[in-house]
Amino acid sequence: MDRNSPYYQAHLVVAAARIADHKFGMPPTVLQISEVTGYSAEEVQNICNKLKDLQVLKAVLAGDVERIYIKDPAPMEDLPKAAKGNDMEAEVEKFAKKQAERMANITVQAKDEKQRKKDLFAALEKELKGKVGESGS
Repeated sequence: MDRNSPYYQAHLVVAAARIADHKFGMPPTVLQISEVTGYSAEEVQNICNKLKDLQVLKAVLAGDVERIYIKDPAPMEDLPKAAKGNDMEAEVEKFAKKQAERMANITVQAKDEKQRKKDLFAALEKELKGKVGESGS
């Protein structure tokens, strides 16, 4: 099983909430769950927020502390069992392709501009030679 998958992380956080509830004798805080899982408090908070949206967890503010309750673990079974690591690689490849196309376009425009300037200066030089030849006669 992929340890970075939403399915794995959800089950880990819910199991950690159960363990912390047993260990501390009351519903745990995000910090207590993070101690059990080894994840950072921010990462646990992010996972808990997703699980709250799925109605798996319920957060109750008790004084200044938010306690996490397990509401219904069934929706966790619908989470993807594979991590979304390839999305980032695809985005990087897409960005690199766009940059390469942009650079090719800039190169073509620079060549066209260089040729245009060369033609312009050649025309000006020809015109000046013609005027110098007329005034010199």
